[in-house]
Amino acid sequence: MRNVLLFTICFLISALAKAQVVLDRIEDFEVGDSMKFHELQADNLQAGEAGAGRVWDFSKISYQGNSTQTIISPAWSKFSKQIPNANMVERTSKGTYVFMYKSGDTNHITGFVDSLQNLVIKYSKPYSFINRPFTYGDSLVASYARSYIVNAVQVNGTGYSRTYADGYGTLHLPSGTYYDVIRVKFEQFSYDVMPMGDTQFVYTVSYAWFDQNLKSALMKIDSISIESKFFSHQFKEGIVLQQEYSVGIKENKKSNSTDIDVYVTQSGKVFLKVNNSTQIKAEVFSITGQLLQSNIIDVGGNHLQPVSFTQNTKKHSFVLVRVSKGRSSKTIKVFNP
Repeated sequence: MRNVLLFTICFLISALAKAQVVLDRIEDFEVGDSMKFHELQADNLQAGEAGAGRVWDFSKISYQGNSTQTIISPAWSKFSKQIPNANMVERTSKGTYVFMYKSGDTNHITGFVDSLQNLVIKYSKPYSFINRPFTYGDSLVASYARSYIVNAVQVNGTGYSRTYADGYGTLHLPSGTYYDVIRVKFEQFSYDVMPMGDTQFVYTVSYAWFDQNLKSALMKIDSISIESKFFSHQFKEGIVLQQEYSVGIKENKKSNSTDIDVYVTQSGKVFLKVNNSTQIKAEVFSITGQLLQSNIIDVGGNHLQPVSFTQNTKKHSFVLVRVSKGRSSKTIKVFNP
């Protein structure tokens, strides 16, 4: 009997340990992180059931395009003066910007910009959407307040949110199978008030599947529903992670040569200056360390000499520029050269 009880206890402990996958890197982005995604046709895509030991099979889904997301400094965004209370921004290839404030192990959204729709949403009370670490069964409930302008009309809103790790199990994607995945459900309930007292209700729900080794979600399905007495609108989209990038070369502004100065303008233009006329080697790398271009530049004494970027380099929203003279060098980060 003792052996049977011991075996049962060991089995339960093993099963519990397997269930308690911990997401300690979830959404823990830093400036310079970048992700590439497949776009999904999500209109008829269902997120599946919640619970333990689930199998979510999306192996047959088809892709309809690509998109990217890059984490940039707020100073690199022309909207930073409108939304000042942020320490990082998620910039997408679709022209949207999510302004965030990361405080310790909690991420807060302080603003949202859709540059194509000319929409700027400011959160006077930030939306707290994730804590770290996060595991199956964990939840985060918060309230927020926001305002925005649509067609010259000021709209003020309040709401509450719930982030809930509602399932774990196995995720099947066209690229492969992922085990011990945790699904996190993000919900927002927003009540917006127009100047004449009219109201609208906006319900946003996102299902995201996370692997404990990644910051970004492996897959995400977003749904938005807007209801008012004037209209009703629903929208749905999805993405699947292709690749999550990490910085391959770190910024190093120190140099054992005192006569190399590098200047970067707000628009991303790079200039070199030296005390005496000399040749400087300028190399440009992607954030994963890929060499994009290499030039030898003649720099006149006490003159600003620009570094020209090739078309291939301009495709990258974030690069690192290393300038060197002999054995001394400097490496700097440049956004959108």
